[in-house]
Amino acid sequence: MLSRLLRWVFLVAGGALLGAGLFLYGQVAVAGYMRTEVRNTFFLWRGIGRVSFVFQDGQTKMALWLNELDASVLDRSRHAATVMLTLGGLLVLVAPWMHCGRRPRARQATD
Repeated sequence: MLSRLLRWVFLVAGGALLGAGLFLYGQVAVAGYMRTEVRNTFFLWRGIGRVSFVFQDGQTKMALWLNELDASVLDRSRHAATVMLTLGGLLVLVAPWMHCGRRPRARQATD
């Protein structure tokens, strides 16, 4: 009974880590894309965006804010996503192989 519960916990934790890792990796990819788009924008438009930051919509504010973010933060987030994906994948792969109680004995042939 305890081993079945432990296997279930491993599966749920592995799935949660996989989901969180994929979500974080997607966020890092979108942040990297937004940073490159802001850097490819004409410098005058970026300056106008900074001056009128309060009046911009949420997506433009986020892109301008991500442009100011240090690149090492995105690298650390990408590393954390990779670690979560690896650990979650290992938990999901190991959980089905966990031993769940006794196996029934094979009947002896009486010939």
